[in-house]
Amino acid sequence: MVHLAEATIQEVNDPYDLPSYGDFPVADMVTDHHLEEEMTNDSWLVRWGRLKDSIGYIQVKAMWLFADLDLSKEQIAQNGLVNTYNDALSKLSDADQIAAEVAGIAKIMDRVMADLMGMSSVVIDVRFNGGGQDLVGLEILKRFNAERRQVATKEAQAQVGHTKAYPLFMEASPTPFTKPVYLLTSQQSASAADLMALSSVELPNLRRIGSRTSGAISDALPKQLPNGWGFSLSNEVYLDKEGKCYENIGVPVDYELSYPADRQNFFRSVVSDLENDKRQILMAIDDM
Repeated sequence: MVHLAEATIQEVNDPYDLPSYGDFPVADMVTDHHLEEEMTNDSWLVRWGRLKDSIGYIQVKAMWLFADLDLSKEQIAQNGLVNTYNDALSKLSDADQIAAEVAGIAKIMDRVMADLMGMSSVVIDVRFNGGGQDLVGLEILKRFNAERRQVATKEAQAQVGHTKAYPLFMEASPTPFTKPVYLLTSQQSASAADLMALSSVELPNLRRIGSRTSGAISDALPKQLPNGWGFSLSNEVYLDKEGKCYENIGVPVDYELSYPADRQNFFRSVVSDLENDKRQILMAIDDM
């Protein structure tokens, strides 16, 4: 599932004359401020380093755009990155698209974990992540998982009722980071970031901080009207191992930071006081 995140900052004329922020710029402002030591290497979608002392930090901006598609700089300049990327990706089968995305994030996470394995704990920040491919999120979480485990079940709407539910599993890492992990989420954490949060419940060394996720977990079934218009509808149900559905309500956190539900109010609350944002994260870790 893909939810395209905004990647711009715009000045808007509203009654309060406040700026409008996009996910990616806010994410970069946070990382620029929060990292005491940046270790990011050849990556713009994932940034990582040392948050403070021996606390590692990983920020994941999206759960897609990781495939190595050998994109032309000329095409990107002419059509934009996302359009160029989607055009190239559409030439692959669905299975190959997912495989390419997972291979891309796996290479990055190899570098991330090589740098952060010696940390005493790790924070994973997906507060500004609008989603992408489910398996990208699971590939990231896998690095903190010591054994193959079921994380959810999934069923689809049928003509009558639902299909049989089938289990979703997270694979294990041969060299997992099993020290404390903290997943930062907000109500802007959607789609594949929702599923990542749902799956994280099964990791014994992981706790969630921030606010509950968006609750947009279901895949969308694309259809076409007779006049050629396309549309899509949510047609699936994801359940945790106890059979609870978090669609629309979002996956809750273990430590609530009471972020504003409104997208722009949340972004503004973060960028207006970045030092306080970092302080809240560190205080939550100390309290847990």
